[in-house]
This record gives sequence, C-alpha cells and structure tokens, in this order.
Amino acid sequence: MLKFLFALFMLAVVAAIYATRNCAIVFRPHAAGITTIYDYMNFTAQWEGKKRRVYKCPAGYATIGIGHRLKAGENYLGLTLSDAQIEEIFKRDMIEAYIAAKTSVKDFDSLPHEVKLIVVDANFNLGKAGFRKFQKTIAACDARDWKTMAEQLRQSKWFSQTGNRAKNHVSTLKRLAA
Repeated sequence: MLKFLFALFMLAVVAAIYATRNCAIVFRPHAAGITTIYDYMNFTAQWEGKKRRVYKCPAGYATIGIGHRLKAGENYLGLTLSDAQIEEIFKRDMIEAYIAAKTSVKDFDSLPHEVKLIVVDANFNLGKAGFRKFQKTIAACDARDWKTMAEQLRQSKWFSQTGNRAKNHVSTLKRLAA
C-alpha cells in the first residue's frame, strides 16, 4: 500500500512540475546519475513513430501522436495534433509508464540506468497489464538476473513483434550480464 501511495505522490509531483513547462522533446541537461522523465521520453520515442492524425498501430489499435493508444472516450478522428499536443499526451503516457514500472518491479530506483529505461519502455509499449503478464521477466529483474531477463524477453511473442526495440533491450541486458 505504501508503494502505491508513493507512486501516486510521485505522479502528482511530476505532473505538477511538467504541467508548468512547455518544452520540446529533446535531451535535457541534468545532474549526473539522475534520470528525468525526458530521458524516458527520448528513449521510448526512438522506437515509436510520430503521427499527427489517428492511425492503426501494428497491433491494430487506433493510435495518435507518439504511440498513444486511444482510450474509451477519446476521439481524435479528423483532428491534426500540434507538436505541443503530441508532447503533452506523450508526457502523460510516460508518467503513467514510469509509475507502472516502479510498481511492477522490486526496488526500481536501485536498478541500473539501462534497465530502468527498458522497464519503463516495456510498460509504455505493453501497458501495465501487458507487462505484468511477463512474470518470469519481472522475477528475473527482481533477482537482478539480466541474462535470464534477456532470455525471457527473447522467447516472448513481443520480441518477434517489436523488431529493433526488443533486440536492443535484449542485447543491452546481455551486455549487463557479461
């Protein structure tokens, strides 16, 4: 319960901070060793397209912006989004993915930087419920067993569906295991 309350608190803090900014998606300078929401956004954006209008993603879902799967009640049909609108939607999605990642694995904050990026990206790409189905992957992450984590991702259907994204994640985890 404490983990959940902390995640809600972090969402409120992050949302308040970023609601006051109108920044483009570019690398932001920050203190060494500190990962910002922009690091997660930049990492995930490299694997996603950017579309101003609604399109069908490879999985067949109505999507807009940078990988934003339309939710019930959202209707962007016929609209063309601006860069600022796309960034705002993407930022909210990444905050959700970050909170999902923090509640999906043990001691998220102590993970190596590269693993944090992968876990947040996987939560963005698969959704919280989708990522939680990767129980063996999560168990390997909790055990800090990067070799097994890489192998579990490689053996998944997701690996064959996501191309370079999954290959990058697996090779990064294998490098960390070496």
